[in-house]
Amino acid sequence: MYELYEQLLPTKLYTKEGGKTQASTDGEVLCRLCGKVAESVAHVLAGCSSLAQTKYLYRHNAALKILFFELLREHGLTEEVSPWYSPVMPKPAYQNTTSEAFWDVPIYAEHNEARVNRIDARLVSHERKEVCTIEMSGPWIESRAKKDEEKTLK
Repeated sequence: MYELYEQLLPTKLYTKEGGKTQASTDGEVLCRLCGKVAESVAHVLAGCSSLAQTKYLYRHNAALKILFFELLREHGLTEEVSPWYSPVMPKPAYQNTTSEAFWDVPIYAEHNEARVNRIDARLVSHERKEVCTIEMSGPWIESRAKKDEEKTLK
């Protein structure tokens, strides 16, 4: 964990510029997965395009499902909450007489302009006459402001 926090893991960039081991003879530091950017801890954990639709999406959904399941229970849409480590993922839609909840379901606007049509999760309470939308991301520290702006625009 210390090596991860201090970015001391043997990525290509660390090996070339600051590591104790020798860099490869060609001095190549591009990511082994995407080949576009220098391979660093930050890039592998939160910026590699090759991992975006697989590992990052799985991590995103695993974190968000904890909150979503709690909201489902609070609104009477499910009886029990799976443990955080459970592989169970939410269904696309839940419904009862007072509430509806949607997990990663597109929204289609009939009369208004919709800039984005896919929200991570949303909860509609007919009883309280409110809609709760949930957007989540797990960016690297330097990308946090950009991601906040992107999610706010959504």
